[in-house]
Amino acid sequence: MLISNLILLGILSAAAANDAQEEKKSAWVQAPICRRAGAEEYCAYAHVTFNHGEGISLITTSARLAKLASQPPFSTTPYSHHPLQAPNSTMNLYRDVETPGKGIGLISTAPLRTGTRVMAKTPAIMVDDRAFKGLRQNDLSIILYQAAQLLPTTHRERFLNLTTGTDGRIKYSQRTRFRTPVADGDGDFQSCFTEASRLNHDCRPNLGYYFHASTPRPPGIRNDRISQMSHLRKILDDRSPPSAAAALQGARATPEMAELLITLMELEGLHVRIDEAYYRAALEFNGVGDALKAIKYARLCLDRGLVLRGPDRPFIISMKELIRAPTGHWSWKFRIPT
Repeated sequence: MLISNLILLGILSAAAANDAQEEKKSAWVQAPICRRAGAEEYCAYAHVTFNHGEGISLITTSARLAKLASQPPFSTTPYSHHPLQAPNSTMNLYRDVETPGKGIGLISTAPLRTGTRVMAKTPAIMVDDRAFKGLRQNDLSIILYQAAQLLPTTHRERFLNLTTGTDGRIKYSQRTRFRTPVADGDGDFQSCFTEASRLNHDCRPNLGYYFHASTPRPPGIRNDRISQMSHLRKILDDRSPPSAAAALQGARATPEMAELLITLMELEGLHVRIDEAYYRAALEFNGVGDALKAIKYARLCLDRGLVLRGPDRPFIISMKELIRAPTGHWSWKFRIPT
């Protein structure tokens, strides 16, 4: 009798779970046209009340949608986030501005301190990476158009302002999509965040500064700095065994080169990537046996890197190991010829 009761309980629990999953999935609307890639059929699905009515569209399979619909953030109703980022918030720290010859970009509406969170937005459209790679371009553009049409008006218009296409088709530009990991074990999505897409330019997006037409830079200075930074990174990243001959030719990396890279990145305002320069400086000083300066730059690397990259990156782990035991770190005196 005990075994029978346990089996019945298991059946009822499974049925309840299936009912809950179907209820979550029912919050989604499916577009009428789907397309196949191999054995899989991909459709556009929209959750129009997601994130306070911002809405979101997914292009994926029905099986994957059912799985995602039962997991956060889609299983949370309504999905909410930091009040600063509410869709109708009047506290936005940026605004759209038309720049001649460059299109629409974002500028700040108030002074920003380093580390200020400027935006935390949800995507307009997420495309299953398998659909993105497997569907023919024409089929993908048709489903993208449907996904956009399912969005609430405001979010739809913001998305369409970033795209090109006519006759029921949309081109998904590389500049408006971001690879987005999803913790369901079935691969990434290619997602469009309408505000973040305005941040694309010729280097890593950085909200710490902006260009003002009344203070132009002298021609050539910026390109020279970028070329110099690229050259320094190439030398610093060469960690082959040192030799006296190479040192005499001036081809070996030095701690001074790493500090110059830091200075150049500061001049360029590349604060969101400066952890990379601190990392190189920590290695270079440790490489010549200067533990104090190595620890100094390792701490600076962690200060920025933990915020921008997270705690699990290999370079973060490496810097923690260096701080804990610089003489036991793999880089200890690695620049000194033996």
